[in-house]
Amino acid sequence: MAEPKKQVPLRLNAKLYDALAAWAEDDFRSVNGQIEYLLTECVRQRKKNGKYVALENINDPANLGAISRTAEALGADGLILSSGSCDPYSPKALRASMGTLLRMPIFVFGDFAAEMKSCGLKFYACVPSAADESISNVKFLPGCAVMIGNEANGLTEETKAAAHKKITVPMRGRAESLNAAAAAAIAVWEMMK
Repeated sequence: MAEPKKQVPLRLNAKLYDALAAWAEDDFRSVNGQIEYLLTECVRQRKKNGKYVALENINDPANLGAISRTAEALGADGLILSSGSCDPYSPKALRASMGTLLRMPIFVFGDFAAEMKSCGLKFYACVPSAADESISNVKFLPGCAVMIGNEANGLTEETKAAAHKKITVPMRGRAESLNAAAAAAIAVWEMMK
């Protein structure tokens, strides 16, 4: 007997659902069939040895757009978002991304820390702590992701604990942390070197 398919919760905004419904009518498939096809394509697109940018609870669509644009420009293979992040298809995020969010694979993790552990990638948690390893000394392994946390609170403790390694951008000034988009730009640059 075949194993039942794993059920994956998926949030769709009304516009996307309507577009899928129209596509399903033209293609003689159900909306669920279209969603299953799209999810299969996303899984197929994930490169085993790829390099990704993982964002936990990013609230500002402008930051999400800027981060995605930088990730694409520097050659990252895709974005991983926590389900608590802002809508990547909001007008503000799309405008800031200059279309990147429509071209780049985006994977949404419902239980961020648990799915990090099971997806097969090594995660590097960017934290504002001088006690952790300097990002310039890290050798990023194939099949990895740099993680950037929420603008106000950073990464959750659970997510940091699930990471392969905690890394930091050394800061000489008096600022206690960097803007999420600035931290991501530095982290992606270092990861892609």
